[in-house]
Amino acid sequence: MTVLYSSDLEGLTVGAALSGWATARGAGAQVRSDSPVRGTRAYGRDSDQDAAYWTGNTGLGAQCIRHAQINNGSHYMGAILRAQGGSANQAYWCGILNSGGSLKLSVRVYDFGGVSYDESGSVFASVNGDVLHFEARAVGSTVELRLWRNSEARPSTASMTKATSQFSTGAVGVMKFGSFAWSTCDDIVITDAAGGEDLFYPPASTLSGGVTLDNISPSGSFSDAGPSGLSGGITLNDIAPSGAFGLAPGVLTSAPFKNWSGALLASTTIPKVAVVRITDMATVLTLTDQSTDGSGVLSISNVAIVPGVSYLLITCDAAGTAFGCEPYTAS
Repeated sequence: MTVLYSSDLEGLTVGAALSGWATARGAGAQVRSDSPVRGTRAYGRDSDQDAAYWTGNTGLGAQCIRHAQINNGSHYMGAILRAQGGSANQAYWCGILNSGGSLKLSVRVYDFGGVSYDESGSVFASVNGDVLHFEARAVGSTVELRLWRNSEARPSTASMTKATSQFSTGAVGVMKFGSFAWSTCDDIVITDAAGGEDLFYPPASTLSGGVTLDNISPSGSFSDAGPSGLSGGITLNDIAPSGAFGLAPGVLTSAPFKNWSGALLASTTIPKVAVVRITDMATVLTLTDQSTDGSGVLSISNVAIVPGVSYLLITCDAAGTAFGCEPYTAS
């Protein structure tokens, strides 16, 4: 599996189109501050069946998109798969439905009109405010959808499966489903779905709370030299964490950026950024519109980056005429 696109949307301009994405139906989608799962930015739309697609590869066969969103009870961000020519008028529409508090999934084969429509039974009951993870995947002649809560692991078995050979390749993107109100999603990841599909990145840990130690009963004696002679057990009582476990993000920190004249590029937007793992030259992260700090340093924090692993940090201007490539080890 190769990660083709990954963004937490942070630092982007509210109301703007997302760089590298285009309208697939209706008004497309835009960067919002409405209901982000993490941070302050999300991506979405307010009209039913508005859609946008990622322009990075419009001829993917095996493809997968995952994003997270907050359950608002009536309208959701879903996905489009194998969109022909970047248009949702010929694509697989993959959605989330709410039926009296129970969440269902749907797949519509749409080819200038509905060809077929399938709806799952209840996947699980959910209340407003739940953080949901949604995944749509097309491999061969099979479409798979998965839906799970933030507190749960990604299910190994698809929540819904549909067999269809209407389209073999196409673009991948997001689609709004439901009433005329804003829906948004966050932490968007697109892969080629060729394998290793469990390699998705959960949100950062939000654990809080305390630990109380009770009934500690060691035996033996302390020693000021050599190994301790302590033995016995420790009983942990009243452990009350809240939130969800997640991978801690790694950080890549660049040297100060300078132009060809040697002038420091402080507080400067870098239009295109890619992070490539050196050991196998796999692209683990692609970002847009990243900003250096007041010292010209670019810092990227993401759970796709593993501390202690060496990466190539590749940067490029909007026109694709000026490039930079430097190795760094993540902290």
